[in-house]
Amino acid sequence: MNLKLISSALAASVLLLAASCERRPLVSDSSAGAAMDVISRTLGRTPANLAITIDHEAGNEYYSTEVSGRILKITASSPTAACRAFYDWCGKHHLGLSTWSVNNLRLPRRLSDEAPERVDSPVKYVQYLNVCTYGYTMPYWGWEQWEKELDRMALHGINMMLAPVGSEAIFARVWRKLGLSEEEIDAFETGPAHLPWFRMGNMSGLDGGLSDDYYERSIALAHKMLDRMAELGIHPVLNAFAGFVPDGIKRVFPDVEILPTGWGDGPAYVSSFLSPETGLFQKISKMYIEEWESEFGKGEFYLADSFNEMKVPFAPQGTKERFDQIASYGRNLFNSIHEANPDATWVLQGWIFGYQRNIWDPESIRALFSEVPDDKFLLLDLSTDYNHDVWEIEYTWNYAPALYGKPWIYSTVPNFGGRTAPVGNLEYYLNGHLNALSSPNKGRLCGIGSAPEGVENNEIVYELIYDAPWNTEKRDIMQRLRDYSINRYGACPPEIEEFWKGMLSSSYSFCSSQVVYRLQRKPFFLRGGRYDLTPTHFKAIESFFAAGKTLGKNDAYKKDLALWAGYYAFGKAEILAEEITRCYRYSDTAAADSLRPLFREAMLAADRFLESNPLSRLERWTGFARRWSDDPAQQDAYETNARRLITTWGAGRIYDSLDDYAARIWSGLIRDYYLPRWEHWFDALSSGEPFDFDAWEYKFAEESKGVSPVEPCSRLLDAANTFARDFAGLQQRRGELPGWTPFHIKEGSQRFSYMLYPEDFESLAGIRLHHICGEGSVIVNRVRLRGAKVTILDRKDLSTVIGKDSPDAQISLDIPEGGPRKYIYLDVYVSSEKALEDSDVSIGLIRK
Repeated sequence: MNLKLISSALAASVLLLAASCERRPLVSDSSAGAAMDVISRTLGRTPANLAITIDHEAGNEYYSTEVSGRILKITASSPTAACRAFYDWCGKHHLGLSTWSVNNLRLPRRLSDEAPERVDSPVKYVQYLNVCTYGYTMPYWGWEQWEKELDRMALHGINMMLAPVGSEAIFARVWRKLGLSEEEIDAFETGPAHLPWFRMGNMSGLDGGLSDDYYERSIALAHKMLDRMAELGIHPVLNAFAGFVPDGIKRVFPDVEILPTGWGDGPAYVSSFLSPETGLFQKISKMYIEEWESEFGKGEFYLADSFNEMKVPFAPQGTKERFDQIASYGRNLFNSIHEANPDATWVLQGWIFGYQRNIWDPESIRALFSEVPDDKFLLLDLSTDYNHDVWEIEYTWNYAPALYGKPWIYSTVPNFGGRTAPVGNLEYYLNGHLNALSSPNKGRLCGIGSAPEGVENNEIVYELIYDAPWNTEKRDIMQRLRDYSINRYGACPPEIEEFWKGMLSSSYSFCSSQVVYRLQRKPFFLRGGRYDLTPTHFKAIESFFAAGKTLGKNDAYKKDLALWAGYYAFGKAEILAEEITRCYRYSDTAAADSLRPLFREAMLAADRFLESNPLSRLERWTGFARRWSDDPAQQDAYETNARRLITTWGAGRIYDSLDDYAARIWSGLIRDYYLPRWEHWFDALSSGEPFDFDAWEYKFAEESKGVSPVEPCSRLLDAANTFARDFAGLQQRRGELPGWTPFHIKEGSQRFSYMLYPEDFESLAGIRLHHICGEGSVIVNRVRLRGAKVTILDRKDLSTVIGKDSPDAQISLDIPEGGPRKYIYLDVYVSSEKALEDSDVSIGLIRK
């Protein structure tokens, strides 16, 4: 017998057996197979030593894990719970993680036995997404992006998601059946990047209408998304009809009453509202849901919000008439969904109950859903982190006790506008949900989740947020960060620990909707935000650089190094921009001119660093937009729509309060937009000749295409350390606030608003005003200190004149004890008798 042939045959049979194991995962049914598919796509192979069982146990989510016979055995209540079990097990054993920029999960082929361990979630639903995420991050995502996102969602245990994709195509069918023309539909719709605010009735018409090709692509994408969500047991929250209609509806139905609504700030921010009490509202709602379910199948949850950040058309507060009107609105909106689908649940976003608490008192909240069956209503309480950290007001579940018996989901808004600056109260995101779980007013709390306006940023925030639905005890934040670092980088050296300690004392110690650097705003913008330029922040990032000695060859570390080096350089450029502006104001032209090369160096360094981070490039954003069409003209239109959202936001050539709202610290955007805009500003300060910023921004957003070329850093760690060494001594000047300039003091009244650091507020005794140059005068009429929701003090009717003949003034501020301390604005109201062309005034702080 040929032993060599026998040996070869045995080896071949072993290989065939291994291949067979790879092809036949150990699953109990199709639900388990869907979970296994997620894990296989994530690992890049189908693991033979993983067995999944789904028992579909009713009630809250749970999972259990054990290793027996060298096989990891998972039993779970749903496919997403099974995926979360795998993710937690890997995390516990330091086997990697899965985020938008890093996927390094692995499962060893040889496992040691482990005793069974069960984890019970305190909730049934794990919720994800905000209406706005579909504008600030996902307007041009295709199936390639969505498949990866759904996999990540499953791994994090998410089983409920807002899913509006395809709704415009379905509504277009309804409008056509009602007799509206294509021109009337086009005039109503917005471009894809602005659809969230179109859906909520805040605006209409901008960059519309949508093509048949767009409808067909969105329908096809929605089918793929909903089919995959069904496989994984993810509950889609679908769009319902909220009452916003094309103006052309008045031609077809001349007797119907249409109410003007919208944000009301500019020609694009208007819409037309049809009351739910009308028969036409009920008809449209039923037609839409029937059309949707004919295309996609029966829906379970339908979202309808009619008053997002808008005034309500009801009688005065406290009146029976008002409560009756609100109750009637809620009843009729619910009935419009119920008539088409008796099994559906009406979902409402609760952002308005915190953001507009002056409108929504407890009785108004109660009235809104008082005539809706408890089991057919679900409230998404989006603002828990803002109640805690920004507004400093009572949690909604206490303010409206137990939400009057209605089911609700505890949620957070960790991001506004898709902004990329580092921010977030990590301690709160890890443990804040315990406040709700232990509250006597938690009522029918049935879910935990998050509703960021934009994602693909601050990845640590979302890792902590989605720990919460699986945890009922307080966790140590530093230990959690150590585990995160080991899973991300393979180790957590002392320098990374120092990085986290510094960040927990600076950028990752607070929540904010105002983390927009002045570099990302028009140079003369009159509001300062809550970004972090403290020495603690910069020192923390320097510690991250120092970890390169140990982690420099790790791919995840190199991606994050590019990100933090970019933020570091951008922060230093911010300090330089303020100092250069200050020097020009004080006629120290030589000093300003000497600093400008350093500013340019810092900005271009930030841009080059970020080019090496996979999520931080303008070219990626515009590339998504262009791939949504094969027609060059349509590609250009989509790119314009995408560029507009992250720059001018709204219609060009007009001042818009949302300019730069979606601020991104991105390669390409820095070198092509932020840097030249500031250089034009410095040129204007130096020459005294005004610059037309609106026209320049319009050209960038609506006429320019593509991104200028750049060469990424070839030796990233060396470049980061060199930059830190050269710029480490550059620190922010504290105490003098960015003032105003001749280019924007206009005839009439204006408000200058600046967000104070907590330490500035604690030592504040007053403000000092100084006239720098020029013949004109400014009258300071009012100074106010306020939190996000309450006034701390208000000095009215000051009539303090600042000018050539009265160059200095001091206004004392007797600050009362108590009140908000985290989110403080200083507002200075000024006026002038004529537009000032040659006067400059600065504001400083007087310390106690």
